[in-house]
Amino acid sequence: MIKKILLPSAGAVLVLAVIIGSGALDSFFSNLFLPQKPFNPEELPLPPDYSLGSSWVSHPKFRVLTWYVPPNIDFGRSATSAFTESKEKEFNAFYVHPTSYFFDFPARWNAPIDNVLANHLSGDVPMKEQASVFNDVADVYAPRYRQCSQGAQDGFPLEEHQPAMDVAYSDVKDAFNMFLKENAGKPFFIASHSQGTLHAMRLLQEWLPTASEEQADLLVAAYLIGNTVPEEEMTGILPVCEEASQTKCYLSYNIIIHGDEEAEKHWKNKGSPTCVNPLSWKHNGALVASEDHLGALPVCMSCWGRLPLIGRFIFPRPHSQLVNAQCKEGILHVSDPMDKEPAYYWFQPGIGLHAYDFQLFYVNIKLNIFDRATQWMKMRAR
Repeated sequence: MIKKILLPSAGAVLVLAVIIGSGALDSFFSNLFLPQKPFNPEELPLPPDYSLGSSWVSHPKFRVLTWYVPPNIDFGRSATSAFTESKEKEFNAFYVHPTSYFFDFPARWNAPIDNVLANHLSGDVPMKEQASVFNDVADVYAPRYRQCSQGAQDGFPLEEHQPAMDVAYSDVKDAFNMFLKENAGKPFFIASHSQGTLHAMRLLQEWLPTASEEQADLLVAAYLIGNTVPEEEMTGILPVCEEASQTKCYLSYNIIIHGDEEAEKHWKNKGSPTCVNPLSWKHNGALVASEDHLGALPVCMSCWGRLPLIGRFIFPRPHSQLVNAQCKEGILHVSDPMDKEPAYYWFQPGIGLHAYDFQLFYVNIKLNIFDRATQWMKMRAR
């Protein structure tokens, strides 16, 4: 009986050998990740209808996913205000989530908005660990969209996958137009990560020059995190944020561990990135010490990685003073968080810290949103 459990049959071994030897396994995985046909606009998934709640990952009518609050969070100053006490927030945030569509069978260029796995991944991590930074001051609108698949982005040059990115952007633009209709004159933030940042940057480039002065004045700030945002492409659109409480500006950064040349090259290959240091909120090259790092969330990877029994729901508090940070040639260099204990993270050279752009500076970002919102209210009161 033990032999039957431990040893596969000769037939099973033969079948496996045939599959591997014939390249069928390679073909199977290729079909999972890489679109096998050229992009065809006639074969696109149905577009979302943003009048329906099912077309939104987060919406003020159902705030569950973005209402996550880390335990024992401490801003280091009094944070009580009408912002945190009010059920209806005085601000809104339009957030564009990162890629969550990694595979399908067969692989597609663009995600159907009802894909179960993609929707789970866009809801669980980005909403709870990224978009929730806004929940002290703002209600979060986060659209589902026919995102360009990761396989299309990684497996094909830009000129081939750009049509799929255009489809994704058209959905984001439609969602933003619906957001503006529902916004009802509230001041708002725009935020994004990874693929979402490419769409949010394009949205600002197209919307701001044509927006009315009254509408444009409602934009508090844009957090365009986790992708290359070239300063020259934002010139005349929106200035870079130079101070922690500055409004009507944008900020961006891409994190790597000091010395990770492969990750640095990845972001620079796309242009000259903008870097605003989230430990100081300055647009300069000063090294900021870890004492100014207010707190990071354990990331979802920790649930399955180095410490499988420690996830984000049972950790005692955000971990502070984990990293120092310095902007160098448009890239945010940080010390290795694993040098500090406890650090519930899993990092790999070459990947950089892309997956942790929000989580690593969660408390700093949360406080900064509070500060910019407060400054906007003060300016409006004058």
